[in-house]
Amino acid sequence: MITYANAEDILTSCFLQRWADTTPVSLKNAIPKELDDSVQEWVHFTARINASSQTSIGAVGNRRYTRVGRIAVDIFVKAGTLTGAQTDLVKKVVDMYEDGSWSKVQIHQILQHDLPDGAHRRASITGDGRWYGTQINIQFSFDEVK
Repeated sequence: MITYANAEDILTSCFLQRWADTTPVSLKNAIPKELDDSVQEWVHFTARINASSQTSIGAVGNRRYTRVGRIAVDIFVKAGTLTGAQTDLVKKVVDMYEDGSWSKVQIHQILQHDLPDGAHRRASITGDGRWYGTQINIQFSFDEVK
């Protein structure tokens, strides 16, 4: 059963199983340890619950809560390279989530946007400006009874 307490871990595990060894993956605030000159692309995965609301009334043990959250998958490719590899990785992420449900989590919307220039993520994550990034945002919800 998915709960507020274990949702992030379940979503992270599901992503890692489906992504397998496609590229190196960083989680939360980490940078992949194997990020050397041979790495051409990598992803950063985060799942967060943003809000919740009680959606039924009743005795303890019979109350339903709807939890709403967001998954962010940042895809990085080396700056100055062609975007074909990045496009392929974006498609893989979208395809992974378009089936609609992951471990009783409903997927609602998938959005993509490039990470902005200036004081953007590429500089703050690796500190060297070697990467061009795009982000996929996946909105999700699930119900929990407690």
